[in-house]
Amino acid sequence: MYLWALFGYEVTAGPVAVGASLSLPGAMRAAEGSLSDPRGFVAAIKEVALRLNVAGLDDRYTESGGRWLGRRTRSGGVRWDYRHGDPDLSGMYCIPDSVYREALAELRSGSGTEDQPPSRHAPR
Repeated sequence: MYLWALFGYEVTAGPVAVGASLSLPGAMRAAEGSLSDPRGFVAAIKEVALRLNVAGLDDRYTESGGRWLGRRTRSGGVRWDYRHGDPDLSGMYCIPDSVYREALAELRSGSGTEDQPPSRHAPR
């Protein structure tokens, strides 16, 4: 599973839009569509795996190490840079799972498919 977030020019303000997809191409398509928004500056995608949170016995998505950063190019396209390494996000944008709650619920209900990525949700 892949979680994506669109950040604006003020990265510390948090993401402008977020989403989830079952495939990397689906996450890239959704994030690329968001990057055409004038508020968007950089898109971040992280590969995650479902784990059980032992403390709360609820679902927890943990990063598995695959990360991509997408930026608009001068020609209007999007350039994706792959970053692999330790799943520690200290050097990467980090967003709590709660931000993705609605997008993940869409995937579980089956409304997000490979041909039609889940809708974008602005964080609350």
